[in-house]
Amino acid sequence: MTTGLLPYLRLELRRDRIWWPLWTAILIAMPTATVGTYETVYPTAAEQASATATVNANPSLLALYGPAFDLSNAGGFQAWRVLGFTCLLAGFVGGFTLLRHTRAEEEAGRTELLRAGVLGRHTALATTALASLGWSIVISVITAGLLAAQGLSLSGSLITGMGAAGCLLFFAGVGAVAAQVFERVGPARGVVGATLGAAYLLRAIGDSNARLGFLSWLSPIGIAQQAGPYADERPLVLLLFVPTTAILFVIALALESRRDLGAGVVQPRLGPATGNLSGLAGLTARLQRGSLISWMIGALVAGITLGAITSGLLDLLKDSGSAVDMLRRMGGGSTLLDVYFAAIIPIAAVVLAAHGVLALGVLSREEATGRAEQLLAAAVRREQLILGHLTWALLGAVALLMLFGAGLAGAYVLAGGARNDVGAILVSSIGALPAVWTVIGVAALGVGLGGAWSRLGLIVLGVLVALQWFGAVISLPDWLLDLSPFRQLPPVGGASTDDLLPLGLLLVVAALLTTVAVALFRRRDVTPEG
Repeated sequence: MTTGLLPYLRLELRRDRIWWPLWTAILIAMPTATVGTYETVYPTAAEQASATATVNANPSLLALYGPAFDLSNAGGFQAWRVLGFTCLLAGFVGGFTLLRHTRAEEEAGRTELLRAGVLGRHTALATTALASLGWSIVISVITAGLLAAQGLSLSGSLITGMGAAGCLLFFAGVGAVAAQVFERVGPARGVVGATLGAAYLLRAIGDSNARLGFLSWLSPIGIAQQAGPYADERPLVLLLFVPTTAILFVIALALESRRDLGAGVVQPRLGPATGNLSGLAGLTARLQRGSLISWMIGALVAGITLGAITSGLLDLLKDSGSAVDMLRRMGGGSTLLDVYFAAIIPIAAVVLAAHGVLALGVLSREEATGRAEQLLAAAVRREQLILGHLTWALLGAVALLMLFGAGLAGAYVLAGGARNDVGAILVSSIGALPAVWTVIGVAALGVGLGGAWSRLGLIVLGVLVALQWFGAVISLPDWLLDLSPFRQLPPVGGASTDDLLPLGLLLVVAALLTTVAVALFRRRDVTPEG
């Protein structure tokens, strides 16, 4: 059943020679870089001593970051501030990597070719699970080592690393089950994403409401945090990951033994007797609309969440000048409220830019599977094909930023904020559009070049996320931070003509990138993967 495991493992590791090291570096950097910011946020002994009580009295902060067990030391601060987000990202990596090597390969037809030789039925699933286990061990060991090297306790450092590793493997198990249930990789990814969202939501509700505290124990993210690194350490809590993850993989193996290759346990519904896709535009809409709807819901929920906790965060930040200075480096602004929104809007915008990059990735996937070639063999021009997907990416960005801004402003006002600030919040959210379009233009350029260049958008997006999220935290030089287009956004409290000039330049750059991308796509060969 697992014939050819070692050769397939070598192939998979070779394919992931950039993927896994990159994500490993990011997952390690999140907790290790945060330790150095402890004395920036809480510079005095008095602030450090009172921090735990202050945070635990603020439900908004508990919902956003998780429980604060002991903020009198840098390790406890790190565990409160980023462990939940690290576990969330680790779960994303684990689940999507599992799908990348199982259902996506099966959908593309490559698994069938390998199965025709000496590849066993369960080899792909077992190999990816084994690789995920190996990389999770690497992540936990290096994380613990780097944290301990900064003077933190070894036991707390090990708990931190193992918590992230446990979430990675748990959501890999979720991905393994989803890969068997659905025939296409899109719905399977949707299940992994929805499970990640549910895990974070359960943890947030449980941590912010004492009567519903049991909900935190139903979330893998909550379990990792409840182990209490650098406080009342309970490493045995992490053993809960063992049976739950094992059960998921056993279910996945059982389902894989009972289904046909290429099929899923849940059969897709039959389409209408007559086609109603209305040509290329209808087909493009069919390929893009599900993803855009999901992103729109996520953008609105994110805006509402961040708007609702604004007052709580500002209460914490108003007495910490060093924390405000760090936020000001991330965005700018004059008043505390302006500084806060100027910091979070670019962060949200760079995340929402991922939709446009992934929307253009749909075209790359259609090309790789040979379906784009079939369309071009009919009466479809090349520029029509790329412009159709590019339109969804560009207009989708408009919809996402509008929904995020509406949710942010609306929740802020409902939570007691001033109505006079609504206009500035909405304008600033939409003002991030030129930066988002620039990222989409880079992704389009990669698609225009084709081949390995089609991943250019994802690589650039990853770099920009790192700069926007961690650049100011780890005190990178301003000239490096200024390379991000999201650093060129005007201040929230009002923009002068000089502030608007960079936006105009970004629009020109975005237009040039997309124009070149369309021209390149028209001239190059369309080649399915062999």
